[in-house]
Amino acid sequence: MLRQALTQARRNALLTAMGIGIGILLHVGYSLLGIGLIIQQSVMLFTVLKVIGGPCICSISPGTACGPNPEPFTCKRTAGRPRLAGRRSGSGF
Repeated sequence: MLRQALTQARRNALLTAMGIGIGILLHVGYSLLGIGLIIQQSVMLFTVLKVIGGPCICSISPGTACGPNPEPFTCKRTAGRPRLAGRRSGSGF
């Protein structure tokens, strides 16, 4: 999103942000529906999910909190004509 804002027009950056938002909304929506279906169908499957998922999240969290610093962002302007608006929101999705 930041790349689009720095290298393209404001409209393209806004369309990219809209695509990201729609993508997140869809992913969260079907994830919640899937987890809800698991809870509804079987308490045992949900318990297995909790037992497996809890340690996985606990093992990931220290790495994200104490991981190495990312490299600084460098902006490279793209040459040529600007991309179409539909492809802008698609790159965010």
